[in-house]
Amino acid sequence: MSAGKIVHDYPICWRSDDRLVWLARREYFYWVDRVRPEVVKAAKKVEYFFDGPRNRFLAGLAESPPWCVTRERVWGTPLPIWVCEECGEKNAHFSREAIVKRALELPDGPKFELHRPWMDRVVLKCQKCGGRALREPFVLDAWHNSGSAPYASFTDDEFRQLVPVGFLTEAIDQTRAWAYTLLLLNVIRSARPQAPYKAFLFQGHVLSEKGQKMSKSEGNVVWGLDVLRNNSADVARFYVMSKASPEDSVNFDLKEMSGRPYQVLNTLYHLHLYLRQNGDLDGYDPARHTVPWATRRRLLTTVDRWLLAKLSRADETVNRSFSAARFNEGAKALEELVISHLSQTYVRLVRGELWKEEAGERGRRLAIYAVLGSALRKTDELLHPVSPFATEYLYQEVFAPGAWGAPLLAIGKSRGRAARSLQAEKTVDFALKVEEACNSARMKAKLKRRWPLRSVEVLVPVSGAPLARKAKRTVALLCNVKGVGVVTSASRFPADFELRANSSRVGALFKEKTRDVLRELRPLKGGDALRAYSRGRPVKAGPFDVPLSAFELVTKSHEGFEVAEKGGVFVAIGKERDDRLVAEGLVRDVARRLQALRKESGYVPTALLAYAKVRGLEDEDLALLEPKKAEIAFLVRVKKVELAGEREQGSDWKEADLDGRPIYLKVG
Repeated sequence: MSAGKIVHDYPICWRSDDRLVWLARREYFYWVDRVRPEVVKAAKKVEYFFDGPRNRFLAGLAESPPWCVTRERVWGTPLPIWVCEECGEKNAHFSREAIVKRALELPDGPKFELHRPWMDRVVLKCQKCGGRALREPFVLDAWHNSGSAPYASFTDDEFRQLVPVGFLTEAIDQTRAWAYTLLLLNVIRSARPQAPYKAFLFQGHVLSEKGQKMSKSEGNVVWGLDVLRNNSADVARFYVMSKASPEDSVNFDLKEMSGRPYQVLNTLYHLHLYLRQNGDLDGYDPARHTVPWATRRRLLTTVDRWLLAKLSRADETVNRSFSAARFNEGAKALEELVISHLSQTYVRLVRGELWKEEAGERGRRLAIYAVLGSALRKTDELLHPVSPFATEYLYQEVFAPGAWGAPLLAIGKSRGRAARSLQAEKTVDFALKVEEACNSARMKAKLKRRWPLRSVEVLVPVSGAPLARKAKRTVALLCNVKGVGVVTSASRFPADFELRANSSRVGALFKEKTRDVLRELRPLKGGDALRAYSRGRPVKAGPFDVPLSAFELVTKSHEGFEVAEKGGVFVAIGKERDDRLVAEGLVRDVARRLQALRKESGYVPTALLAYAKVRGLEDEDLALLEPKKAEIAFLVRVKKVELAGEREQGSDWKEADLDGRPIYLKVG
């Protein structure tokens, strides 16, 4: 015999944190093991979208214990079982009609309330001995109510038409609650392995921003109504849908929600506004000026076909993702389409063409509107299930102006898919890769992207030269350079290459054989180094095969150049800038600040203003900018540009920074 304290687990109330006491009570149970095979068989026919929740649900069903279906409470659905006081016979009666028919005492009349205490006062006649039968003083488990909801809510005809339902969704903990009770009771009722639903999506929980369970006692609850009162419902929906896979829990962060999700919808709004404001100037009609219209007139360029290809890919990705409940993947595809493809690439590449106001260029401008309009309309359709309010407004205002007829959901998806030009897609994607490498080289050389450069040299394998040459025009536009050269030989590229072994990495791979490996290795230079690096295969060193990960490619730029690499594409930019290039860069710097002032002052982007004034310029800047006033006026959309060194008096001047020097701006 011994006495002492034992540390052990103990049940605690999840709501009040009070300790619980286990008591053995008389209750009613469903012996689930007797129908378990049919329940599991029915569950296996259901679509769960993700393996994790499916396996969890099926594992729980395979081990499901007897279900205690009664509770000792006042409020709830009374257990419809009466027990004879004399012989103990138990009889179940499942309708008011059956109860009234067998009643000995109905103190509250035949239309009594079907809850306690009225049901407790009904006394029935025992079907075995004729004695007095009293109702068992239990109510049903509330989960029994939830599981019986389909046939408790519908008529027989409605039930036959609507059940099994196509789709249900709930939190992951419902694998042992609603999803379970629905399934079990339907199998019991129908006496066959049939689930009342065809698909069930189990979702993760919404947690606090620190990944903790939300609790009022912890003070970390985010109230849904407060979120919707103080924020856009569309932004909140996009945030939750895009942040994580439905099977994963979400750490809900209001600051994060106001970041990228807001940016996506805000950008989409301004893209529609951009189309509307510019399109109205040229008489753009969404119903008439379509992609087929532009195609028949041969007005589409490589950049247009690239966007249509990206749109087609996004369409496929979103539809496939949404059908498979991968909502986050579909939302991310739409985010990339709006931010990267539409805003940061397509509009940037065609903006210069829209600024050309010659009458002969109107057809080309309308073709751009047709492509942009097609992309935005399709984006509205694809994003509508996620952010219905904003997309409905944008669609109706831009593509059905003044009508606001049938809602977007009723109209449905537009038929057909844009023809995908793989060549155009590859060409522009290559140009974007070159741009990334070029921007990296500019950062090394401390040359702003707005400053035009004389040239960029692109080094590609012989097999990649045709694609690189087709992309030269787009590369020049994206990289802001005057000329693009394509070379296929390292000897003609303005840089030296050397593939050197990293002794630390070699040591980690070869341990005690490191010295032998290093003794066999020889540095590879020039074309040999580049070929070995591009192939990605191990380098032969005597009897050893050394993985490429053990090497470093060292690049040394020639005088006057800066080199960078992106995805196996090497670029070299010329760093020297003459007065003409310096002047063009200065024009871009000044124009950008004037454009920002226009926007800040609330002017419509398409409006042609009377003037733009710049003061505080140095003599050297004035000499470079005077011949470029017409170009500045074109870029800023004003009739006249005035430049001066001295600042005029007045408080309505906007101070801006130009390479560390203050200048003063005014538009009107």
